[in-house]
Amino acid sequence: MFRKIKNNHISKAVIAGGVFMVAGLLQKGISVLTTPIFTRLMDTEEYGNYNVFISWMNIFSIFITLKIAAGVLQQTYVKNEKSKKTISSSIQSLSTLLSIIATCIYFVAAPFWNSITGLNTELMIAMFISIWANNVFEIWAQEKRVDYDYAPVAVVTVLTSFLKPVAGILSILAFPDMKVEARIYSMVVIELMVYTVLFLKQIFSGPLFSRKYWSYSLKFAIPLLPHYLSQQVLSQTDRLMIKNISGASDAGVYSLAYQISMLFTIFNTAMSNSLNPWIYKNIKNKTQYKIQPIVIRLMRMLSICIIAFILIAPEVVSFFAPEQYYGAVYAIPAIAISCLYMFMYSVFSCFEFYYEKKAFIAVTSILCAVVNIALNLIFIPIFGFIAASYTTLICYAIYAWAHYLVAQKICRSEYGKNVFNLKKLFLESIIPTIVGLAAIILYQYTYIRFMILVAMMIFCFLFRKTLLSFKNIYGIK
Repeated sequence: MFRKIKNNHISKAVIAGGVFMVAGLLQKGISVLTTPIFTRLMDTEEYGNYNVFISWMNIFSIFITLKIAAGVLQQTYVKNEKSKKTISSSIQSLSTLLSIIATCIYFVAAPFWNSITGLNTELMIAMFISIWANNVFEIWAQEKRVDYDYAPVAVVTVLTSFLKPVAGILSILAFPDMKVEARIYSMVVIELMVYTVLFLKQIFSGPLFSRKYWSYSLKFAIPLLPHYLSQQVLSQTDRLMIKNISGASDAGVYSLAYQISMLFTIFNTAMSNSLNPWIYKNIKNKTQYKIQPIVIRLMRMLSICIIAFILIAPEVVSFFAPEQYYGAVYAIPAIAISCLYMFMYSVFSCFEFYYEKKAFIAVTSILCAVVNIALNLIFIPIFGFIAASYTTLICYAIYAWAHYLVAQKICRSEYGKNVFNLKKLFLESIIPTIVGLAAIILYQYTYIRFMILVAMMIFCFLFRKTLLSFKNIYGIK
């Protein structure tokens, strides 16, 4: 058996994905276990204001980092395997330069930026530091992921995941009159302490300046800014719009639902971090036919987990927060299902990034962002924050399928045929979507929900080989 695993062409990716997933589970597990503490230390308004800060930070990070570590770097490592040290050191220096420029731009018109965000200067400075530090980690981690060197990334991930909430809790207890600030400042201090070590390790591993990689990264990343901004519109502006339309309290309740539901981004992130380099290498080696069977299996696993989670959502919310947060339970199903479409997008986008189809990437992303804002403006005033969860699901579904169409267009152009089967992917996504949303009608019937959950577990165990096999269970060729 060991030899069989050793000779498997995806063994390294699978092992790396497994370790990343365990690290992600520990990361989210720590966050999950501390969420009930924070929701009891902070009222819904304070919790909402903290999450609004995070939303602004994610938006500003697009312009400060240009998201070079997100889309450009991984495929750059794959295409230039012998120049990794040069890529790492030069991109770290470029990232630092961009952060310094952004900070200078802020100080030129600090009152203007403060009025837009609603944050004071101290919080804005903390935001810039956090953005720089997290980007340092992502640049370092991308090099490790391409080599499937999973242990260091896992250790740093778990370490910071433990230190940040602990520091946050202690800081809130020490400064009860400034809970939001205490949590933010403590988080930034931990990030700065840990990630600076990674920065120093990479910055001295090669030249600080590489005209080739600076030029390539900027030319690749800048046209993608609308794409990354659109991504943040999809994932972050819900909370900003809810705060402006319904108030910070509703934003806090929705943030809890979003945070709990985004548990499944652990799966997405872990598998994407190990799967995407493998996909890039198969694209490079013209063995793209190996990709779909793995994707189908992973979608199936994720769907089962999402449906099971939706069935116990009322109990999960009750555990995580006091009664004032309970309305979050009805937002969870739609947001959780969105994670499945996020995973699909991460697969399709590999073809777009590898073949540098920047215009296609940007157009599809902008379209979905515009739809998201429009739907929120229409339905949040009518149905409240719950509407935002359904607009999120609708837009991520559109997002995934729009990128699917682009990926198929690229595949037909490059290989003369499609790589993905539309009917298979449609069934693997629409069935869990319908089942997951239908589960809401059972929220008042605890025993029925748990009976279904047990039946699901038994079914999955008995038919595990069929469910997780590479063969199609729908009879579609």
